[in-house]
Amino acid sequence: MEGYKPCVKCGLNYSERHHIIYKSSAKYMEFIPINIIYLCREHHRGNHSPHKNDKINKQYKLDFQRKLESLFIKSNYNELEISEILEVNIKEVMRIVKTLKYYEEGYRTRELIKRCLGGMFYD
Repeated sequence: MEGYKPCVKCGLNYSERHHIIYKSSAKYMEFIPINIIYLCREHHRGNHSPHKNDKINKQYKLDFQRKLESLFIKSNYNELEISEILEVNIKEVMRIVKTLKYYEEGYRTRELIKRCLGGMFYD
């Protein structure tokens, strides 16, 4: 077991880190705290887990997308603002925005959110 944070589904204290946006689809999101939730072994790897149930996986991603949309409410952001919102250092922000175009006003919110979601939106 990885830690003592409770599972977000059942509250068990022994839990594993689950990356909502998988490392395989967005390596740059690996260390972003809001991309990580804690799940007990059953809720992380069992039959009713995001790894074995597409519906559950999609719901976690949709919830994450909504969270990003609630955090990024302006039209554009600069690196410092992104760093503060995501609670990461500038180096991590630079990994996220690496392929995004920087406009005079900053990075466009919709493009930024899409990048944080591994390149796609969920509905």
